[in-house]
Amino acid sequence: MKRRSIATFIICLMMCGIFAGCASSSDNSLADKLENVKVDKPAAVKDEDEEEAVSDDAGGEKEEDAENEEDAENEGNEVDVTDYEKLYAPVFAEVSDVLKNGFDYDRNYDYISDGLMERVMYPGEEDLLDDVGYILEDISGDGIPELMIGYNDSFDEDEIERSYVLSVFTLSDDKPCTVFSGWARNRYWPLPDGHFYNCGSGGASNTEFGENHLSRDGKEVIWDDFYFSEEDASGQIVYFHNTSGIWDRSESEKMDIPDSKFWELMEGYEDSCILFSWTPMREYDAAH
Repeated sequence: MKRRSIATFIICLMMCGIFAGCASSSDNSLADKLENVKVDKPAAVKDEDEEEAVSDDAGGEKEEDAENEEDAENEGNEVDVTDYEKLYAPVFAEVSDVLKNGFDYDRNYDYISDGLMERVMYPGEEDLLDDVGYILEDISGDGIPELMIGYNDSFDEDEIERSYVLSVFTLSDDKPCTVFSGWARNRYWPLPDGHFYNCGSGGASNTEFGENHLSRDGKEVIWDDFYFSEEDASGQIVYFHNTSGIWDRSESEKMDIPDSKFWELMEGYEDSCILFSWTPMREYDAAH
């Protein structure tokens, strides 16, 4: 069993507290209104019979047109991976330095996320150059690969191993820029088709989760669904939904659902997450 970091252990305890706190505030009267929920389930947990029926002919034509457009846009954009590694070299340099020499609080980093800082501060028994890895992959669909930094881990032997995406970078005028980054209380896990599951906590009564993906140019995060909980004036936990990714009840729809439904949606996303096969940073370091 891998030795877990102090930070990860604390997060595990806090998340347990969240579940316990929310469960105690369950309002049985909400269960009667479950059938009237207007917010759709996320795509990750929708039933097959909820999907829209599309004719084979129309679907085939649309798919062929989309493929032709994508081929035309990407024509001439094929570049060897090593060329992109050169463009992302500033990111690789900082990450490699931190993994080998530790985090320097007196230094201003350009590409080190809080999540990577936490991983470096509490390395456990793992060799960080082997534990932390990267993936170069075009997840936005514009023909230019994004760079993802992260690692796989599990809390204990019985816990499913997860891929934690610490940072995603893209290129702007051939220079790397951060699209998003995660940390212990704001985690990103990969979903199929280049999407990401995000979950976080701001306290026992404040939990958020949802699904997002990158814009076509890879520079923005587009939210498909965003759910969060808050405590109202009476002390009751209430739930909200929006597609902006903003934790603001005034810009969200209140969900008239029981506590169990909120956690069911969250678990549905977690069950849909996929496992990445990272290239260890040691391999990059050895080649450069």
